[in-house]
Amino acid sequence: MTKQPPRAVSKGASQMSVSASAALFSSSPVVVLVAGSKEQDIAMASSAGVALGIPVLAAGSPELQEEIERLGATTFLTYGDLKGGWDQLAQSDDRLAGPRDVEEFDDMLDIDAEVSSVSGRNLLGKVAALDPMADPAVLTHSSGRAPSSSGTSSTSPSAGGSGELPQLKHPQDRSPALVLVDSGDAHSVPAVATARAAGAEVITMDIADPRANAKSVAAVKKAGDATVLALGSGFGSSDVFAENLSTARTAPQLPGGGQLALPGKLYVALYGNVLTADLGLLGEQDAQASIHRAKEYATKYADISEVPVIPTFEIIVTVASGSAGADGSYSSKGDVADIEPWVKKAQEEGVYVILDLQSGREDSLSQAKRYEKLLTYPNVGLAVDPEWRLEPHEQPLQQIGHIDAEEINRTQDWLADLVQENDLPQKIFTLHQFKSHSLPDRSKINFSTRPEVATLLHADGQGTQGQKQDTWRVLKQDLPESAFLGWKNFIDEDQPMLTPEETMNQVNPIPNFISYQ
Repeated sequence: MTKQPPRAVSKGASQMSVSASAALFSSSPVVVLVAGSKEQDIAMASSAGVALGIPVLAAGSPELQEEIERLGATTFLTYGDLKGGWDQLAQSDDRLAGPRDVEEFDDMLDIDAEVSSVSGRNLLGKVAALDPMADPAVLTHSSGRAPSSSGTSSTSPSAGGSGELPQLKHPQDRSPALVLVDSGDAHSVPAVATARAAGAEVITMDIADPRANAKSVAAVKKAGDATVLALGSGFGSSDVFAENLSTARTAPQLPGGGQLALPGKLYVALYGNVLTADLGLLGEQDAQASIHRAKEYATKYADISEVPVIPTFEIIVTVASGSAGADGSYSSKGDVADIEPWVKKAQEEGVYVILDLQSGREDSLSQAKRYEKLLTYPNVGLAVDPEWRLEPHEQPLQQIGHIDAEEINRTQDWLADLVQENDLPQKIFTLHQFKSHSLPDRSKINFSTRPEVATLLHADGQGTQGQKQDTWRVLKQDLPESAFLGWKNFIDEDQPMLTPEETMNQVNPIPNFISYQ
């Protein structure tokens, strides 16, 4: 089979199955056809296709007839009832009703198969696990036995035919192709069966992104130049999928595995400046001791989190200042030379780093560019702090600042371009929000429109837990689904500060990022 370009398909069972067949089969004299959405039909059709090593094609798309002709198929195993009858796809002397119980499997297909029970919850996973090189399995519905062809089968008499199954030459080698499947899209089952019938590796993914975890990245690297296909709506367009696939092939992995910063991980961070203890926890000890402390904080969440917990530094690299400074920005800039040793040690120890900007009167993008060298480290993301972004006539602590969406979007795009140009894993881009007016036109912010960045809104409110929950509720309103959320526990200012268990139970939804100051 000629190598196909990377492709993501998400428009229903028929189109996905046709796409999988086109990508993985050069020809097939026999195909399985399945109509409708009944579980027992799909399960048995998938079993037959994998056992025989032939495509399983779902009816419904206009491309189906063209794919049948391309394959050169002359015999058809049918499951389900096709509106208008099967004659529109295959004449009666070309088709036969597919076997619907284990005995029929043995008799009709000459296959000695084992029974495996499935339900709607695990059908996709069971089909993905079918192995064309191992002993065949017949997937039946959860009662333990599929309805027989003489009993309550959903296949009508018109589905049958007088065709005969020819002798098939089963593939002897596994395909080098890789198929990634969005586990939340049940329409992909016939396409998954087609992939397994071809001998392709199939990985089902709760997070539909080839960068998501160490397993998917390893599979992509192993596949090399072979065909890679994505099935399901979560992968985005083919262009987005191809870009993410390129990252999976080339970029280093992040702490916790994979190249996707979010979702799928919980970051627990120490916040502060590395040169002083006045601004948070980080300055209270040296880099190595801070790493140890960050890991201690993360460990407190490890047993109560459903996702990997990543120890994190959030380093204030530019600090709002009471004096204008030589450039008049009211923002003191940390030296890259002072911060880089911390970044290097963090990288060695599996610690993620966020560089936080309190930019004063200076544009956030201009400040971010000062730290480009540090941002080319794979474990380093960026944060902007609107509270300290000032107008030309303003000074720190005399008012609460704000950042317009246009400035945020420019900064985000620059960060995304940096990731792309340097073959880096996805970066976290954090927006701190203390008050609603800190981000006055938040609806215009391009939350995570670039796959190179995961944009996170971080709530910075302090005080009583009632006050903090009020702030949290306001900040969540009208927030795009693509935005991630962060929460801050203030050690001295909160009344009282939540424990890790309380943070996970009382803050809803569970934050993606939890920092301590």
